[in-house]
Parts: sequence; structure tokens; C-alpha cells
Amino acid sequence: MAGIAGIQGIDIGELERMLERIKYRGPHETWINRESQVNLGCLELNVGGDSRAVSHYASDGKRAVVLDGRVYNPEKVDMSDAEVVLYFYNKFGARFAGKLDGDFACAISDNGNLILARDWAGIKPLYYGHSNGRLCFASEAKALVGIAGDVREFPPGYIYSRELGFQKYR
Repeated sequence: MAGIAGIQGIDIGELERMLERIKYRGPHETWINRESQVNLGCLELNVGGDSRAVSHYASDGKRAVVLDGRVYNPEKVDMSDAEVVLYFYNKFGARFAGKLDGDFACAISDNGNLILARDWAGIKPLYYGHSNGRLCFASEAKALVGIAGDVREFPPGYIYSRELGFQKYR
């Protein structure tokens, strides 16, 4: 388990407040990535075993991803779960979510665009809402209370971007 949250648009301190509200989801490390109007945050939970440290966020210098979940694709080899998500996004673009084998909720920042995706079974939670023209999201609805006025559950098996809207995959 990890906690993820983010805002597409200007962040005036809400991202930190959202992450603080779900801190127990990942108390070991907080990672924040800000680029081109997309602000992503991840609360890392290091559980040991075969789970690598920093397995829930990644950046390649152009794009960044935050992830709550696990990915089991054989292409994983030496990559963390978040690195696999970024690899599939770089390879397949908006079709990446349909190529992932796992339970996940994730967000990708790509040159000012926010892409959200959730596993087809809805195992990992994801919620979103709007605030003054900005899209906000988090692993738990309570992170968005008082920040976004129209909090909704992100539908399982969908990907979202402003350009594409909500699209079912699989």
C-alpha cells in the first residue's frame, strides 16, 4: 500500500494537506514532483520482502509517475513497480494501462498533462474532484474533503486525461 495525491493546476499548499491526511498509507517517505502545472505526491510504504524501496514513484526527467499498487508483468526484470508503469506509458502512450498486469491506481505527469488510471477490478482506490478549475486526486476521499467540492470515485478500468476524457480500457 502507498498513498498518492496530486493536482493539475497551481498548488497553493493543498497537496501537502492531502498527503498529511493519508500519511498512514506510507509513513516511510514522502516524494513530491512538481512540473508544468502538474503536482504529484507519493507516500512510500516500505514493507520489505520483495518490495523495493522507492517502488511507488519514478521519474525519467521528462515524465513522472506515482503509484499505489503492484505490477507483475514479466518485463519488470530489475525495475520498480513505478518504473514499469513509466516504461509501459513511454512505450504505449494512453494504452499503457491495458498492458499492465497488476492492481494499481496511478498518475502520470507528462509535459503538463495529467493521466490517471485504475486497475480494471478496482482493487486500489482512487478518488478525484475539482477545485477552481483544477483537477485533484488522491488514494482516499477524505484527502480531498474541503479541497475539492465534487469528490467522486475514479471508475475501475478507466484512464483519464483532459485530452481524452474518461476512456475504458481492456
